[in-house]
Amino acid sequence: MKAIQPKPASGDYTSSEYTVTFKAPPHAFFCPLPEGWVGSDHGTVLFLKRPDTCSGAGFPSSGRGFEPRDLPRIEVYYGFYSSDDPAKAEPPCRDLGNVNLVGHRVSLCREDKDGLAVVTAHTVYRGDSASEIQMTLVTSPADAERYLASFKAVLASVHTCRDTWTTYDKKGRKLKSETTGHGPQCPPGQWY
Repeated sequence: MKAIQPKPASGDYTSSEYTVTFKAPPHAFFCPLPEGWVGSDHGTVLFLKRPDTCSGAGFPSSGRGFEPRDLPRIEVYYGFYSSDDPAKAEPPCRDLGNVNLVGHRVSLCREDKDGLAVVTAHTVYRGDSASEIQMTLVTSPADAERYLASFKAVLASVHTCRDTWTTYDKKGRKLKSETTGHGPQCPPGQWY
C-alpha cells in the first residue's frame, strides 16, 4: 500500500452525520484517508507527534494505519448508540476524576496495556438520534501526565451541533432541506 503523508490537524473537526464537533489540539497531525477510500464516518485519530508514515484506513474512518505504533494520540470514535450491545460494559480501570464531554460529567478511565497508558472518556449524547462518543488518549505511561491537559482541553471542546442537508435534482435545483442534530450550527470545520 502506498504511504500517505500526515497533515496538520487544526481548527474545528465536524461530523455532519453525527452532528458533533471539537477543536483539534495545537500542533496535532492526522493521517488522511486514502484517495478513493470507501467507508463509514466513525471518527479519526489525532496524533500529538507527527507520524513517520500513514498507510490508509479501514472501513470505519476511525481505523487509520500509521507508524510508529506507540505514537501519542487521541483516538476519536463516534456512532449510533445501542444499549443492547453486551460489549459496552465498562472495563475495570483506574479512575482519574471527572471531565466534561458533550455537556455530561464523565469519568476519565485509565488502564495500562501493551506497554501504553490508555485514558478513555465515553458518553451517550443526543444527535439526530441516540449517539455515543469515545475519546481515548494513548501514550507511554511516562508521558501520560504530559498529554493529559491537552486531552482534557479537547474533551471540553466537544459539543453537539445542527446541520442542514440539502438535496438537489440533476439540474441543480433545490429539492428539499432537512436539519439534523441539536445546538448551534455546526462549524464549517474539516472532516479528517
